Amino acid sequence: MKNKKKGFTLIEVLVAMFIFTIGLLGLLPLLISNIKLNEEIKMRNGALKLLESYTLSLRGINYDDFNVNNLKNNMNYQDTFSSYFTNSLTNSPCPTGYEDRLYKEDNLTKTVGGTSVNYRYLIKLCIDEDYLYPYLKKVHIWIFWKFKEKFHKMETEIFIGKKT
Repeated sequence: MKNKKKGFTLIEVLVAMFIFTIGLLGLLPLLISNIKLNEEIKMRNGALKLLESYTLSLRGINYDDFNVNNLKNNMNYQDTFSSYFTNSLTNSPCPTGYEDRLYKEDNLTKTVGGTSVNYRYLIKLCIDEDYLYPYLKKVHIWIFWKFKEKFHKMETEIFIGKKT
């Protein structure tokens, strides 16, 4: 009677596990870069949501009520912003033709798996109240955010028209 052993030896199993572990370690940098990219995309999506929200709220203001004083008094815009956002991008002047520049800081908090993350944004408005006076005002909206000590921005332009 022959005694045939079936299965793997302990050495064979250890060698297979070692090769498998080396393969997984090769995928680790890919996993880490994917996590970082995911965080950047979350911040960009938050900026896009804020840009859409502020655009809609500004479009909802009546032409005659759309002025710097109203934005400061009723929507909490300010002439300055905190040092957290200070750099050449956020301090840049408005394009030619825009008379007024206002700022507002906003935060978005996202909770994932019980962990809350706070994202900070700066909204910058450049307002041309005399664009096509007395029928049209032009507003350029920027949203800035900092990710890994580098500033990013998103922008759009809207027009506030007088209803005739």
